[in-house]
Amino acid sequence: MAYATKEERELAESLGFERETNVQFGDRFKKNERHVWFATYAYVGWQTADLIDGRFCNHQKFRTLTEALNRPLRGEP
Repeated sequence: MAYATKEERELAESLGFERETNVQFGDRFKKNERHVWFATYAYVGWQTADLIDGRFCNHQKFRTLTEALNRPLRGEP
């Protein structure tokens, strides 16, 4: 579980992400089909995936939340 810093929350908001916070998972972010969450199993860092037709696809892992939030959405350059 991890929580975003004030600067990371501001970045997420400026990029159009919605934040969800709870005591079980910490902070999670969503924009369109892109989801970002903190992963601790077999890898420690932030993970991104796209929810397409009810399935998470296009997983990619990042060491920092800033890197994960800046990952281009599908169809963006």
